[in-house]
Amino acid sequence: IASVEGENNFPVHNTAGADIGYPPAVGFSLSRMLGDVAALYVDPIFVHNTQNAGLPDRVNTFYVGVGGRLRVMPGTFVVAEMSPRVSGYIPGDAEFAISLEKRVGGHVFSIAVANTQATTYGQLARGANPGTLYIGFSLTRKFY
Repeated sequence: IASVEGENNFPVHNTAGADIGYPPAVGFSLSRMLGDVAALYVDPIFVHNTQNAGLPDRVNTFYVGVGGRLRVMPGTFVVAEMSPRVSGYIPGDAEFAISLEKRVGGHVFSIAVANTQATTYGQLARGANPGTLYIGFSLTRKFY
């Protein structure tokens, strides 16, 4: 896994004139199927410049994403994940989410509850919002 993220189309300076850091991330993903019923995932990720952009004392964060998927009925799955930070910049709580997925043909409908709205490695490294839960819905399509 390799990524770099930047806000507002990668400007050199933010609106206050401070230099902006682009948090690059590197990591890898390990997975293990347990028959056709469950899957386990471990994703160690290192993110550079994880504090908010423009701060002079930015630090790095290392976290390990762990997750699993369990089939509870044919075509229905429970998915859970958590991203505890191991070292570096560690504000707030670790991210966690739980989801219920339903596969219908090539479509997967998912409803999730999480303690963050984060979608990138840098956002996940900054942690979740203590005492807050978010609900989300997604629809994906697999083309064969």
